[in-house]
Amino acid sequence: MGFRVFAERRAAELAVVGYVRNMPEGHVELLVQGDAADLERYREWLHKGPPFARVEDVSVEEVPVDPNLRDFRVRY
Repeated sequence: MGFRVFAERRAAELAVVGYVRNMPEGHVELLVQGDAADLERYREWLHKGPPFARVEDVSVEEVPVDPNLRDFRVRY
C-alpha cells in the first residue's frame, strides 16, 4: 500500500477530512481537519506510515479551517 492510500484509509477510520498529495519536490502534503484527539491519533499513524514507506519527518502547521472540506481525498 502506498502512502497516499494509507493516509486516505486512516482518515476514513477517524472521519477526518482533507487531502493528501505528492508535491513536485518529492514530499507529501496533507491538509487534515477534525477533532483534536482524532488529529493527534492520525499524526501518530503518519509517523509510522504503511509497511513499505519511509517516513523521514512529519511537520505540523496550523492553518485556518476550510469549511468546504467535507471528505478526505487523494489529489493528483
